[in-house]
Amino acid sequence: MAYTEALLTTNNFKRPKVLKDNDALVVIIVRLIMLEPGRILGLPMDAGVGLVSKYRYCTEDDFDTLKVDIENQIAKYIPDAQGASVTIQFKQTEVFRDKKIMMIGIRLGNNIYAIGTDGENIYQNVDSNTRVISLSDLL
Repeated sequence: MAYTEALLTTNNFKRPKVLKDNDALVVIIVRLIMLEPGRILGLPMDAGVGLVSKYRYCTEDDFDTLKVDIENQIAKYIPDAQGASVTIQFKQTEVFRDKKIMMIGIRLGNNIYAIGTDGENIYQNVDSNTRVISLSDLL
């Protein structure tokens, strides 16, 4: 199934930016990871991982539980992404020497999409060309 997802930003031509296929699918998965269960009327009460409320201060001991939560949410709410695999690890980079970044990697087909969080911010491409993902792009 072909996916498209409009972002709350514009492209170079001042038109709504639209992602397609796996790029759109990974944004939907990230939104599901960020979503707090029960927060959006019209969605099932258990939709969402609740990354901030449940895993903001997690340790490596919680990674297996987080991974299972993410995989269960994908299986239940995004059946077309059943082939997605999830990896979670702490990473310390040259850019953020004083912080440990929790990296969540999502493999869709031959592509790996990675997001990271330090408990306060969300980062994309932590190793090179780091940029902070604004909540307006995700939510």
